[in-house]
Amino acid sequence: MAQFIAFLTLSERMLAKKDWNDADETLVMEHFARLQRFAKQGKVIMAGRTQDDPPVGLVLFYAESLEDANDFIEDDPAVMGDVMRAVVRPYKVAVSNALLS
Repeated sequence: MAQFIAFLTLSERMLAKKDWNDADETLVMEHFARLQRFAKQGKVIMAGRTQDDPPVGLVLFYAESLEDANDFIEDDPAVMGDVMRAVVRPYKVAVSNALLS
């Protein structure tokens, strides 16, 4: 399995918090639950976001190919619901600590 990193940004329509609705909030909760589920299964290595505004989400994960990696991210509820946009790149951890082993 190869490693990939996804960069998640808010869709332009989501940049103003006042434009969020309950459905958008639900998609983000589903997005987070999905990442937790795949982390427990060993597919997601880590996920998080920058602490600036607007934030950039990062998901480091395993997939068989770039096509599979793109499919994995495109199946994310927040991406499917146009809350977030995603760009996937091949990645390889070169240095890590025990938390990422």
